[in-house]
Amino acid sequence: FAKLKWVAAGAGVLFWLFVCKLCGASLVDLLRFSLSVLFYLLFPGLFFVRLSGLEERLPFFRIPLGILYGTGFLAVLYCFCMRLGLLPVLYAVPPVLGILYLWKQKLSRERIRAALCTGSFRTLLLVWAVCLVLCTCALFARNPHPMAAGTATLNEDMLWNIGNANAFQLQFPPEDIRFSEVRFAYHYLTEMIWGILSLVSGVKAFDVFFYFAPPLFLAALLACLYGL
Repeated sequence: FAKLKWVAAGAGVLFWLFVCKLCGASLVDLLRFSLSVLFYLLFPGLFFVRLSGLEERLPFFRIPLGILYGTGFLAVLYCFCMRLGLLPVLYAVPPVLGILYLWKQKLSRERIRAALCTGSFRTLLLVWAVCLVLCTCALFARNPHPMAAGTATLNEDMLWNIGNANAFQLQFPPEDIRFSEVRFAYHYLTEMIWGILSLVSGVKAFDVFFYFAPPLFLAALLACLYGL
């Protein structure tokens, strides 16, 4: 049964990758974006969790706290660097913290294998894969690149989010994409984070919102639910 979970989860991931490729997304961009999420958000967040001592006191909340700390740190650092014109600092500091975290962890092949072979991890992976297939059919497959499909009716709300994310790559506070020189005054934390990750990874916000971010968001939700 354990092997069946791995096979089913692998099939779900391959289906997602196949649909992304058909829709015109680049799998190289997916790799770049995934690495950016790890080294700009998750690993720096886990570094601060370890530094605060919460890793030992709340081991089951390590990943949720890492996501929380990493998101907050990245957002604050972005605001500071964008306002002062210090974008090289934004590009350099989070990966350094991520590498320091990995160095402090001293991960061995045996520890990684032990973590991946637990029954709870395999179950979470299977649930994530099922949600991934549903998300692929409901969102990704219905919103292909217009150049790849020839014609497409894209989700208008997602296009609004993409425009807002791109606005964060130009300045902070961002301008309303509908009006020139009008400050954007709407809730925008999600667009802010994905916009920052789009900026540092070099991946287009269109691909981030339609193909790459939802699976990672699902994984984060499951990690948080497991921690609870």
